Amino acid sequence: MGAQSIVKEKQPKALYVHCSAHSLNLAITKSSEIQAIRNSIGILSRDHNFFNKPRRKGVLSKCIEEMEENYYAKSLKNLCSTRWVESFDAVTGFIELLDPIIEALTEISQWDDANSSRDAFGLRSYILQCEFLISLFVTEKVYSLGSILSKTLQKIEICLKEAIATAERIVEKVEELRENTEVRFKEVFTAVEKVFSGFGVPVAVHRSSKRRTNRPNQLHSDTESYFRITLYIPFLDSFIMQIKNRFTNHKAVLSAFQTLFPGNADDSEVMQSFRNTVNTMGRIFQTPSKIS
Repeated sequence: MGAQSIVKEKQPKALYVHCSAHSLNLAITKSSEIQAIRNSIGILSRDHNFFNKPRRKGVLSKCIEEMEENYYAKSLKNLCSTRWVESFDAVTGFIELLDPIIEALTEISQWDDANSSRDAFGLRSYILQCEFLISLFVTEKVYSLGSILSKTLQKIEICLKEAIATAERIVEKVEELRENTEVRFKEVFTAVEKVFSGFGVPVAVHRSSKRRTNRPNQLHSDTESYFRITLYIPFLDSFIMQIKNRFTNHKAVLSAFQTLFPGNADDSEVMQSFRNTVNTMGRIFQTPSKIS
């Protein structure tokens, strides 16, 4: 029996407000169901599990030290399905350690151990695919905004009003990315091109076929346009829709209690909010009171 059931049993007319942090978790999880994003997250988990063995982890640590870079991340983190701050750290850490990860996988792929060498070669090949890196960089950009909201929702003194206001600001930021799609995605694509140039790998799109059931098959004149239209835009649209939908109920509950908060714009708004509160409470407790 959950907390809602226990409270409802003792007070059937109590209002239930879904956990905002869980709403965020569901929004990001649902948005990440886009195949390219889902696949890239799966590869991050596979890489974490692969390097979770002592000998392999030792190779990665050696490669990190030999790069002579002041890396903030020292190892790979696993993505957490419920704590999106940790998921954001896992994505940013992977991007930061991309060079030593490739170096470590290259070294391990030459081992006599057939399982290790085979898995290392497969992971290296997948990481150096354009779709994976673009998905990873796009995920990092959206997760960074989700991380801001997640940290706010974990504050001890957080209230519903502040949670909704923060969610609305995050939506505005993502909508700005959506409205300036070509400019914002150009930044992502340029970063990916820089990575590929460092490894001497060409930036290429999957070959289009006449029939395809599992992947988008739009024909575009260049690789950048392809991933902007088939990956970047759908991910942003899905994230915006999920955040709005899952926080709508929160806002509907809050709107009925605006008179409890200071800072209303003028007396007419205060009175209208007061009417809404009285009428809402009347419906909840089935009293005949109504203010028109």
